[in-house]
Amino acid sequence: MWTFLFTVWLALGIQAANGQGLKTPVFDSARCVSENGVRIAINPLPGGGADQEWTWDNQRRTRMLPVGCAAVDGNVWSLNSADGGVKMSLHGALETQVKLTNIVNRPFIVGYPEVLYGYKPFQSVNTIQATPLLFPMSVSTLPALWMVSRYSITVPNQDLPVDFSYDLWITEAFRPNKVQKGDIELMIWLFHQNLKPAGKLLSKHSFTGAVWINGEAKTVPFDVYVTDPTIKGHTSTLISFAMRNHEQEAAKTGGWSAAYIAVDLRAILRHMMSVMNSEYGWSLSTMQEQYVNGIELGSEFGRDGNAAALNWRLDSYCLVLPVLRDRKQSSLNWKGLSCPSQGNATRLFQPAGDRSEETR
Repeated sequence: MWTFLFTVWLALGIQAANGQGLKTPVFDSARCVSENGVRIAINPLPGGGADQEWTWDNQRRTRMLPVGCAAVDGNVWSLNSADGGVKMSLHGALETQVKLTNIVNRPFIVGYPEVLYGYKPFQSVNTIQATPLLFPMSVSTLPALWMVSRYSITVPNQDLPVDFSYDLWITEAFRPNKVQKGDIELMIWLFHQNLKPAGKLLSKHSFTGAVWINGEAKTVPFDVYVTDPTIKGHTSTLISFAMRNHEQEAAKTGGWSAAYIAVDLRAILRHMMSVMNSEYGWSLSTMQEQYVNGIELGSEFGRDGNAAALNWRLDSYCLVLPVLRDRKQSSLNWKGLSCPSQGNATRLFQPAGDRSEETR
């Protein structure tokens, strides 16, 4: 995702980094955790309850709203003006609908509607979190962690640039309110159409990682792109892992437009550090002590002409930690990796007060 700097007064109910003037929502983080003896699953959106809907547009471009152990944001951060907007709704599944016309925006990317678990720089927002996964945490102390999502994305126009991706900020500072040189933005693209990551393709460093897709363990190739960290003016380095095309998708795409996918985050972090060490001489020990601030999942999109339309649905989403027994990681099969049932939890959304807008 394109690096941008802004400050925003947050909605009441989200914890600020300094803890001043903001009220923590009443929500028991234990409701986000389930354990079955083989794994601990953190479910950021742990239940249904009453249907809820939120909208964003050029008058209200970005606002983080607390939902369970997560926060959602329509995040049309680069929008100057447009007709229409982004709608996100929660009724068992989380559904996102983008419908914009007459778009005037700044960079190439219009926005990134998303779900956040953990801490996010720029807004300095910290969601409710559940033990044992408490961000920020250093790369060296991050436990074995699988990011698991069951999603589908529909894009009526095949020329629209779009991806569906994880986004993680890895920083030298603990809970920073901005990024700086030496910090990393790591993106993991599960799907992309008519869009390539920024930076240079490092063909000799492609990542062939073990992932689970629709219940089967697969060896899936990811292309690795890096924005040159030596270029003057770059405040952080973007490193992107983009899943390659496969036979079930159209030629302009990569990854899966609908799937149940589990990705091994630690394996990707190890490969990322190896690439930065061998290509740019970055210190492995320094990168090990940087902080993973949180995990974002969403969809970057651009525009075709002056319009953008897409829909995505998140049916299941969880962060899975294998249980250690006798100092050995438990062996996970698909049953151990798949997300627990969403259940019938009570209303998750905590009404927010002041919802002021971003300033650049």
